[in-house]
Amino acid sequence: MIVITIDTLRADHVGTYGYFRDTTPRLDEFADQALVFDQAFSGMATTLPAHTSLFTGLAPLEHGVLANTTRAAGGSAFRSSGDVRLFAEMAHDAGWETSAFVSATPLEEHCGLAEGFDVYAAPEGFERLGEETVDLALAELARPVRGPRLLWLHLYDPHADYSPPAGFDLFETDAEFERWLTERAIPDSVLDRGRRFHTRSAINRYNGEVRYADAQVGRFLDALRASSWWDSAAVVIVADHGEGLGQHDWRQHGGIFREQLQVPLIVRFPGEGGPRGRTAVPTELRDVLATVLLRLDPALAEPFAAQATGIDVLAGPVVPRALVGQRTGRDLGSEIGPLYALTNDQWRFHHRPDEGDALFARDADPHELANLLEQRPEVADELRGELLRILGEQRTLAEQLGFGDASRASLDESILSELEALGYTEE
Repeated sequence: MIVITIDTLRADHVGTYGYFRDTTPRLDEFADQALVFDQAFSGMATTLPAHTSLFTGLAPLEHGVLANTTRAAGGSAFRSSGDVRLFAEMAHDAGWETSAFVSATPLEEHCGLAEGFDVYAAPEGFERLGEETVDLALAELARPVRGPRLLWLHLYDPHADYSPPAGFDLFETDAEFERWLTERAIPDSVLDRGRRFHTRSAINRYNGEVRYADAQVGRFLDALRASSWWDSAAVVIVADHGEGLGQHDWRQHGGIFREQLQVPLIVRFPGEGGPRGRTAVPTELRDVLATVLLRLDPALAEPFAAQATGIDVLAGPVVPRALVGQRTGRDLGSEIGPLYALTNDQWRFHHRPDEGDALFARDADPHELANLLEQRPEVADELRGELLRILGEQRTLAEQLGFGDASRASLDESILSELEALGYTEE
């Protein structure tokens, strides 16, 4: 299995997801041979919690990693236990050779995700260019391996601050870009922690970073395709979260708007008969490995599925399902408190204890510009109840798994009070 995670890659800045700029020619080419998930979401728009969900099959509130260890007050690393283990640990114990090549400090070895990897290569500084990380991964790919292998490649290039390498500052403001900005009500600039963020130049540079990351993915895929692994490998390409880029007055990420939580997810299953095309099945990061493993190694899928709350989303007909995202409010220096989002087949509901709730039509208003809370209060009430039920179930599981303290600390007091009234939490 090859897992490629691209940090901070907005789904709507990828060609196969409809972006008008040629930012991702190599990803688009790969998507033509794979299955594209059109409704994939992260449980948190934060690097470490999102990756922990991917590799444990659990929601952030369930596994208890609710901030980056080095970037947030109270950040905590993942710790394996008898009840919850990383996929790499299971693969290693099953005889797989395991290697990881990550590009930034939030995923350095002490974050907890290194368990189970024979090789875990992180940068010495805060981050490194994608080509350096890909070079390491290519050397590993070329090394002879007798049995199955897991290789995880993480690229950080689209993350702020946006500084595309030479030859990749390719995009300029034009009429089509202006239309794109207007459709999303993106202002000329936003104020972010006392600094003025000019959206046009920033998005142009962000797109250059995306194009660079795409080229590095292409380098790796070329080598993989030329190797003996291509026919038998499952290849997963996914982002951990998106990016605000000035939309809804957010410069970066960590919030709950669609552009921050929706992620590109493209999977190539092994063999000629694997699923191809597109699917609109609601999918979370915790579902990814549960879905892929059943079609790659059913024996290994069994213990992973036993701990995961993520599901095989391709097991049958598409069933309406509510997806939950959250923000803990634990970012270093942030004045924004906890936020919660619920997405179903018709609506996106935001629970915002500090500023009031919001309700958006999922498909008719994909950019979340028209708050329908006052027009449809009965829908908001129903979704608020569904959100509380899901948070309550996740909170209960976290207690059972030994992660209750972290989960409780991430919940707003008003949410905790409502959950306690419903019998989901204990003092």
